[in-house]
Order: sequence, then C-alpha cells, then structure tokens
Amino acid sequence: MKSVNITKLCCFNVIILLHIDIASSGSISTRFRTDSALIIPERIDLISNFKSFILRHKPTSCRTDLTYCEDVDTYPYNHIKSVLLRRDMPKVFFGRDELPVDLTTKSRNEESYICKSIKKTIFPTMGQNIDNQWKYIINQGDRDGFVQGIQIEICQTPNRQCDYPGSLAMGYRTICKQKYAYRRLISLSNVGIPEADTFKIPSACCCSYERTFEFMNRRRGGEMRENF
Repeated sequence: MKSVNITKLCCFNVIILLHIDIASSGSISTRFRTDSALIIPERIDLISNFKSFILRHKPTSCRTDLTYCEDVDTYPYNHIKSVLLRRDMPKVFFGRDELPVDLTTKSRNEESYICKSIKKTIFPTMGQNIDNQWKYIINQGDRDGFVQGIQIEICQTPNRQCDYPGSLAMGYRTICKQKYAYRRLISLSNVGIPEADTFKIPSACCCSYERTFEFMNRRRGGEMRENF
C-alpha cells in the first residue's frame, strides 16, 4: 500500500485536510480531518482506466478552434453520478444562464451587426481552465438535475473584415475578434472529486480597427526620403 502525503483540498470555500491511501485495486480510500461539521464520504471509487482526470492537451474529439467540448467520448458519467450521490452535492451550485432580455423595439429583421455571430446556450462536459488544463465539467443532464448551462457568443467569421457600412481613414482596417470571459464552473479534480475552477468561455464578437502594415511601411519610407 502506497501512502500519499497530506495535501490541502479547497472545494466550495472549505479547506479540508485530506489523507489518501491508494490501494492496488485502483480505488482511493480517504480519511478526512476537519474542524467544520461538513460530512465527507469515507471512500471514493475511481474508474480503473482513469489515471488522472485532468488532461494537458485537448481531446481529439473536440473542435480545434474552441475552448470547450460538449460531447466527449471519455466523459465519466457513472463516476460523477456516484460521487455526487455520496457527497450529497447541493444543486444550488448548478443551473443555466437566463436568456438576456431584448429591450429594443426593433424587430430582428431590422437589426444588423457588423460582425456576424452565433448566440446559444452550451452545456460543456470539458473545458480549458486558466492554467491551460483540460478538465471534465460536471454536466449530467436534466434527468439528474446537475447541469451547467452557459450563454455564449461565437464569431462566425473571426479575424476577418467587419461588415462596416462606412469607410475608415487611410491606413486602417477593421477586423472581427472573438472575446472571452472567465467563468467559475464545477469540475473534476485530478483525483476525481468536484471542485470549482475558472474556465475560458467565448462571450462576445467585437469589431476592432487597427493600422495596416502597408501604411506604416509607407510612412517610414516617406520619413526616410525626407531625411535624405
């Protein structure tokens, strides 16, 4: 039997001292010492083929241009269901974003945007956190009641010219840029227990302007000719 050093586990703003004994059967037996009245299960069974619940690289089944995945073949549904039942996880930590209220009087046909985008609610099962790690995000579906629905906005044509009706000054160009926000979501830790973490989520599509390299080169060339 191998003993792992005492570590600190921070989950939902509660600091717990955790001692883990890893048995040869592939399960984890836990003994906790805490000054609070928090009730912790004494045993957490891991799926045998999971050596770690955190990945350094994006799964091949995920889109290369996104920071999240909704459908992951390796999502540990049964493990998460078992852990949530044993920990008696409050459902107050879960839910879905409410749809924004449109306060304008214009109809959708009268509206136009200089950067086309898609707005929708996603239920990610894996995402990239602020440390560039890929972690499983708890989304068990409506039947279990543990869902995390997030409102996002994705550029349809990122890094391309905005559909700007006017004209800019010479030497400038417009470009559609994807913007991101950081969201706190309940995910799985390295040993397969729930913890809060911060994830990078696409939040808006904005039109920006920038100077072109051609204009800057022409300006430098003109300054050099003036000096001569």
